[in-house]
Amino acid sequence: MVKIQYRLVVFSKMENLEDNNCSDGEHKNEIEVEEIAETDVAIASLKQECTCDTDNETGAFGRDSTNGDGGDCGVDGDVEDIGACADLCGIEKIALQCNAESLVYSPAVHFLELPDLVVEEILKHVDKDTKLSLRLTCHATKKWVETQTFMSLFHVSINADEEMISLVQFAKLFPTTKWKKIAFLEKLFASHQSFPSFVSTFSSHITHLHIHYFNGGLAQILFLSSCETLVHLQIDEMDIRDNPSLLVASDKTLKAKCPKLLEVFTTLKTLVIGTIFFNNVKQLPFYQTFLQRCRKLEKVNVPRPQGPNTISWEAVKTIQLKSIIGPISEYLHKKPVTSPIKTDIKLLDVEGLFSRHFPTVAESCVRTGAVTLFENVNEKHVKYLFTHEGDILQRIASLKEKIDDRRPIEKWVNLQDLYVRSSRCDIRNEYPGYIAYPKLKNLTLLMDSRERDDPNFLMLQRLVKLLIMSERVNLEKFYLQWPAFSHNTPQDYIRAQDFCGNFCNLTKLHVSGWTAPDDDFLLICSVLIKLKHLILEECLNLTDYGLLGSSELLYPAIMNLRHLVRLEVRNRNNPGFLTDQCFELAFVNMRLKFLLIESFHVTKNAYENMAEGEIRYTIQKLPIPHILPRGVADQDEFKALVEMHFPNVIITST
Repeated sequence: MVKIQYRLVVFSKMENLEDNNCSDGEHKNEIEVEEIAETDVAIASLKQECTCDTDNETGAFGRDSTNGDGGDCGVDGDVEDIGACADLCGIEKIALQCNAESLVYSPAVHFLELPDLVVEEILKHVDKDTKLSLRLTCHATKKWVETQTFMSLFHVSINADEEMISLVQFAKLFPTTKWKKIAFLEKLFASHQSFPSFVSTFSSHITHLHIHYFNGGLAQILFLSSCETLVHLQIDEMDIRDNPSLLVASDKTLKAKCPKLLEVFTTLKTLVIGTIFFNNVKQLPFYQTFLQRCRKLEKVNVPRPQGPNTISWEAVKTIQLKSIIGPISEYLHKKPVTSPIKTDIKLLDVEGLFSRHFPTVAESCVRTGAVTLFENVNEKHVKYLFTHEGDILQRIASLKEKIDDRRPIEKWVNLQDLYVRSSRCDIRNEYPGYIAYPKLKNLTLLMDSRERDDPNFLMLQRLVKLLIMSERVNLEKFYLQWPAFSHNTPQDYIRAQDFCGNFCNLTKLHVSGWTAPDDDFLLICSVLIKLKHLILEECLNLTDYGLLGSSELLYPAIMNLRHLVRLEVRNRNNPGFLTDQCFELAFVNMRLKFLLIESFHVTKNAYENMAEGEIRYTIQKLPIPHILPRGVADQDEFKALVEMHFPNVIITST
């Protein structure tokens, strides 16, 4: 009897695998997970101790351990020779190694024959979209992924009674599969005959509920009271014009009719209400009652009141201040009537807040010391700030449209989302010694400056220096756009070398109207190796060289982007200069899930040849390009071409 250790390694086909030699005494006793830099597939090093009957002349798997074909530590063998090839959802090569007193190589093992423990470890490193495609492979792989944990990752939207019936039937066939994120997108969802069955099947598992229309009817209230695990509630339209009595009833009355509803309110952490429809101002106190019953909220928004046409717009603004903002301010800083503890909201979405009311809400938070941050703040909100300006700027998490140096930039320490137009910036001073907006995650920069408004583009230069030429390790998404008209912003004010080294953790890059040379795109492909989405729109100078690089490279430059799943090269106003070479040398061997290439020089053969590469296992969507491939007469022929070579791919319009 000998103890054997299994070690599973997943390799990429593009690796240059070297001889794997080991020496006596190389023994590993602990379970570990490691990654190899040469591949985007995480490597699971899994060791499982077991016992096997062996003799003195034969290895653990029946291979001769006395010759040089495998088994002895002194044997030189390539990993490629011992691996089991499995073309399954992007996993190309699986090598099963065994460490005993000496290294023993296993024979080829099919992926489906691996132990369940090994399969579970592999699936931990596969994203949810790839897992979803595994369901279509065979019955065995379908069972691997159709688990409660995995299925709960997806949102389920219901638009008709038939869809509700289908979900109930599916739950009967697979009782362990219960979705946690449900959206009712139709108005009369509670009146369907299948609704009671749906409630009894799913309500106890729902954590995220999105309701398009809510009127406080008994069926809807009973449904809410059955959602015992609810933490996120979003209501697009709340209609109180029919005076829903249960929404404003006392706790005693509510317990008598819906005993569990109060418990559901206490578990809520997010409450989002889009618009509140009312006929009379006296109906609006319900919101305060509704809000106070949610004792543990961490995020809430400011709803927009919508009254009858007889109420003026100015009156609606006043109603929002008194009937909506008042209860929110009270909830933030006072003990709710029904709650024994003080509650602080961490995030307040002010997108629906009338601009002139923002100082009232913001200054209230400052005075009372609440920890609230503000989301979806716009330029007009900031415009109304006069007092406590510095403290309020620290609380803004997302801002749109404007930066003004009269607002101290060093105060924006929590800003995460910024959309700015260069023509509307007013940066006159330098800000040395610190990084502005250190927590910035999403940056949208619209380059629409005009020299007549910005002489010598001095403000534009300061803006670029402030936003681009600083290290931003938190930045994940960057959208850089030059509009087609109404500006004369120079194209060379931003080059790839200005931001590639600073945005090391960028996962999404969208560039539009940029006339940079190929060298800039080559630098992007070489440096921004964590990119998952790359969208190049109307980039007039982009050619094959910008994505492939020199022929002297070991592999095309774009293949450095091993995490890339979405690639778009859009051209509506120019013919494009990419050719079939990009398909043949790069795209065919990439793990893309979404691919759109619009170029006059791409032919039908490019798609036919691409079907022979690894991309056929991962591609999920192929939109119809605005510029059809040469040799394809119309959109119907393109659909037929894709359906022939990629039968499981979704074809969409651009």
